[in-house]
Parts: sequence; structure tokens; C-alpha cells
Amino acid sequence: MEFTIREARPGDEHGWVDIAWARWHDTYGHHLGDGYFTQERRANWLSGWAKAFTDAQAAAEARQSSGEPPPENPTRRYVAEDGSGRIVGIALAGPPATQGHPMAPVMECELHILYVSVDAQGTGVAQALTDAVLPDNQPAQLWVSADNHRAHAFYRKVGFAPDGAEGMYNGMIPEIRMVRGA
Repeated sequence: MEFTIREARPGDEHGWVDIAWARWHDTYGHHLGDGYFTQERRANWLSGWAKAFTDAQAAAEARQSSGEPPPENPTRRYVAEDGSGRIVGIALAGPPATQGHPMAPVMECELHILYVSVDAQGTGVAQALTDAVLPDNQPAQLWVSADNHRAHAFYRKVGFAPDGAEGMYNGMIPEIRMVRGA
């Protein structure tokens, strides 16, 4: 599969949510139940991501026009597009979040999101997205579903290792923390 990696921008929210929604259903559905995946929740995701992309673009334009340098640990949002322009992967990294996690972060950067469409898995999209949001093998942490062994294998391949921390995302999804460069 041929693909390109680029920064996410306003208008990408539908492709972003399509990928996130499908991967959440596949990965976490057995923890959350079908009642979690409502049209109302999907609409909230769409509006939230639309706002996030618009706000990020406005902030970048304001920094550029003022000559202000980018933050030291910026939030990076990237998408992978196939040859037809369809979004086939998404990634987000930046300052650690405590949302849903009971433990304080151990790294200054966190890989928050890395999802790839089923047809793009095994094509190099996940590696390229990881490199885009965590350039130069940037040290980082991430939380991953405890039973998502395919993801564990990929994260080990790109230098992450479990650090022994375990938690429950929003009290619903058992997760482990993995770190790189600690």
C-alpha cells in the first residue's frame, strides 16, 4: 500500500473518527459493550476532533505570525492517507494526560493515539506514524489495553517496554504502561 503521512488539519475529523471508532470497537468493545457505541457519542467525537484540529491550526498560525517558537513538547497530530486520499491511520503524541489513568506520568511525552485501518495493518503505516509523532525515537510513555497483544508486539518493536504499571482506563479497560527511553 502506498501512503503519505501529514499533519492532521480541519476537515480530517471524519476520517480520524472513522479509524478511531472502528479500532475502539475492535479493541475495547468487549470491555465497553455495544451500548457504548452510540450515534450521539460518535457525533461528540466528530465535533471534538473538528474543534481540536481547528484550534491547533489557529494556534500554529498565531505563533507563526508573531514569530513565537513552537512549544518544546508540542502536541503532534498526524494522519496517513492512501493513494486515493482516504485516511488509513492516525496518531497523536504530546504532553501526558491523566484522563482516565490513576497514576502520575513518568515521561514528558505520551503517545496517546495510534490506530491503523485493518487493510493498512502490516504495511508500515504504524511505523511511519510513530516516527512522525515521536521523531528521533523521542522518549515517551503510552498506555495500551492489557489484552492487545498485537499492539504490545508493535510497541516493543519500536522500542517501548512495559514498566510494570497497570491501571483501568476510566474504570473500564485494563491497561499497562509502556515506556521508551526511560
